[in-house]
Amino acid sequence: MSGIIRQSVIALSICVAAILLGWQTITPSQTIHAQEQITNHSTNSNAYLELSVEPHIALKGSLVTLNIIYHHIGFPYTAISINPAENATFDPPLSMPCKYDEHPNGCREITFRTLSSGLVQFNAGATGEVYDESCHCFVWGTAQDNGTANLIIADTIWLEFIPFVQR
Repeated sequence: MSGIIRQSVIALSICVAAILLGWQTITPSQTIHAQEQITNHSTNSNAYLELSVEPHIALKGSLVTLNIIYHHIGFPYTAISINPAENATFDPPLSMPCKYDEHPNGCREITFRTLSSGLVQFNAGATGEVYDESCHCFVWGTAQDNGTANLIIADTIWLEFIPFVQR
């Protein structure tokens, strides 16, 4: 009887893995044009943040990194939101906004600890210096991310069936 249960668990796990891996390939691209996502409060429509998370799929209790690439904004003070907040936390703790001059890597790589399974979405916005074409000078302005960075957090059951998926 235990052999049938084990085979059922493995088959179910492979199905879940296939769905989650397939989901990753059909999600919208992370490189949506910034002009479509930036709010009207921005001084320069060319200023935006590009987000990515590594790895895209992680186990509960592991570390992941949110990478931020700043486009046309300098000296950023960056606010990062986690949705839902109970699925991940800053590791090490980080107060918001993240200040470029007080963070070890200028708020470009932010680490998180995964807390519970599910889908987590990261968004970010920043204030900083942007170039204003109208006065040909730098002014204090804002920028938003050009799309949500998504993370799937799985339970430890993944450890049991990952070798079967790779065969």
